[in-house]
Amino acid sequence: MSSLLAKLAKAKSRLFGSAPESVPVPFEVPCDCGHRVTGIRRTSYQIAVCSACQSSLFVLPVNVYPTTKRIRSEVVDGPVLERVGTVVRDLVRGDTPPVADDSQEPRSARKPQDSEGLRDYGAAVDLKPKSRKSKRSAGEEDSSSGGSADVNAQEPADSIPLVQVPRPSFATRMRRVFSPTRVLALAGCVILFSTGFWTIHQRKLEQARKVWRLEMDRAETALKQRDLTVLSESLTLAVRAAKTLSRTDEESRVAESLLRQTEAVQQLTSIDLVSQFSNVIRDDGSPDVAKAGNVAEGLKGQRFVFELILKRRTAGETAFQLDFPLIVEDVAIDVFVSSSVLSGCVVGDSEPNVLFTACVRECQPPSSANRRWKIVLDGPSCTLVTTEFHAEQLGFDLKTFASLQSVLENQSKIVRSVHDSVIDSTLPADGGEKAGKETVR
Repeated sequence: MSSLLAKLAKAKSRLFGSAPESVPVPFEVPCDCGHRVTGIRRTSYQIAVCSACQSSLFVLPVNVYPTTKRIRSEVVDGPVLERVGTVVRDLVRGDTPPVADDSQEPRSARKPQDSEGLRDYGAAVDLKPKSRKSKRSAGEEDSSSGGSADVNAQEPADSIPLVQVPRPSFATRMRRVFSPTRVLALAGCVILFSTGFWTIHQRKLEQARKVWRLEMDRAETALKQRDLTVLSESLTLAVRAAKTLSRTDEESRVAESLLRQTEAVQQLTSIDLVSQFSNVIRDDGSPDVAKAGNVAEGLKGQRFVFELILKRRTAGETAFQLDFPLIVEDVAIDVFVSSSVLSGCVVGDSEPNVLFTACVRECQPPSSANRRWKIVLDGPSCTLVTTEFHAEQLGFDLKTFASLQSVLENQSKIVRSVHDSVIDSTLPADGGEKAGKETVR
């Protein structure tokens, strides 16, 4: 009955964590005289004195391997379910008595002179285990000692067993790495970062909406007042705000087209193409190869404005050739361009009249074998002109070129359309007259 009560008390202390943190460990050391010395072990070794024969006895500390400062309490770590499981196993199995080690040899008789030497424990004490030595055979001992049986055989020191810690399983390592505290901390960081990013993004969008509406009003006013500088500044900010808002509606396309037209007016070159080509021809009518090469190299990257008839080179493709009727000193000029912007102006096999600006990507001078200039325009730089203000800034007078009004209106419809619309192929009544007014500036 007493053992059961002791087990229940121990189970209660282990379950509720009321066991003492340091457990006293008693010792009982037998002396050579037959008396037993008892006491409580300390954290370090101690010298006990026998009360019968006054011999000094060496007492080991609480924990020898490894040396610790205290004895762990019997409190079970972990959740309540693990504590209950441990308590149930202890109640069912009981305290397992320690198994005696049969391999240990009986302690050799202690000599009085050896025990008295321990009294002066201020001297250095070698506590290292002695190495194992091989035993002598019985015949060698008899021959060396002359048959004496009082020779003390040296005891082999027991080898220290290595502590083998089992490697934790993969699930255990994962539970240690992804502990609930770390998961909650990581989730909190993600939520905090997402909230901050969303707040900053919303502020950025709100600011972009304000800039968009304000700058579009400024651009409309500048367009009416024909102020090119203010128009460029306001359209730049408006297009940037539209990209922030990811707008692809009609109003954003019109703003981007107006900005490209404004930049084209500011980047328009002052080079006279006709005079440049005329200076290349000698008096005898042959082209000067050196001058022609310099002119071709100088035209690269220059922006010109074209008001010409557009012809498709191959059906279904975006490669076009401009109907360039200009001939300089019997030297023809071929202009080619491949642009998706201009492809919306062509319906089937129609040849509409277009007004646009573009940069020269490549220019090949004429030679003795081929007396033709070849100019290749840069497709991405092509910009359709849609307003009267930009057409006048490019050098066109709508009163003189009355047919340009319909061209500007049709090109404005292409820019405003959601899908790839095409220009109205219906030409005005003076179409024959317009063919002779192709202009290059």
